[in-house]
Amino acid sequence: MRLTFKKILLAAVLSTSAAFVSAETLRVEIDTSSFTHQGWIDLMFNASSGNAASSTAQLSNFVGFNTQFVPELSGQTSGSLASGYTMGNLNGTADIFHAVNFGGKIGFDVDFAGSIGSAINRSLSTLSVALYGADQSTLLGHGDPASGALVQLYWLSPTSTAASSVTTRVFDSMASVGAATAISPVPEPSAWLTMGAGLGLLGLIGRRKRAAAFAV
Repeated sequence: MRLTFKKILLAAVLSTSAAFVSAETLRVEIDTSSFTHQGWIDLMFNASSGNAASSTAQLSNFVGFNTQFVPELSGQTSGSLASGYTMGNLNGTADIFHAVNFGGKIGFDVDFAGSIGSAINRSLSTLSVALYGADQSTLLGHGDPASGALVQLYWLSPTSTAASSVTTRVFDSMASVGAATAISPVPEPSAWLTMGAGLGLLGLIGRRKRAAAFAV
């Protein structure tokens, strides 16, 4: 009975630790030295199909973003420049339309994370980055003909048998992205706490069993 309980507990601990994984931090930068004054950056994050696993893109360490204008946030988007923005891939497209200062580098860090999905019909989620002029409607640079994006980052959530991955496509040389590599599932801090608590309980059960045997 105790052995069965220990197996169930260990399975629950391990399944919790593998429920949410993340990839390395990437740096996205756009060189706007050929432009002057002020413009806008459009950041969109969405799933390519309804089969995509729940995922987020967390943005931080902003450079060149203008704080004098109120950004337009839509979809599953929350946060601020100070705290960082979190964008979700479900319930439509998450979007950040933010003022930026031209004449130098515009940049931010991005961390992708997501729950483990099914290997069947595995689908991408895409973070697109586009640049607009001061009129908020004129696309700048030589971006993707379909979306106008200067760069796109494609996040593929992990499955029980495959690691997560991030790939990138740069459409204009003014944009750049740090190297991306496939990352094996890594427990989040909350999962480590759960695992530690579960293993601690297993240890307690083992000590009680040994104490009972010694008493006999």
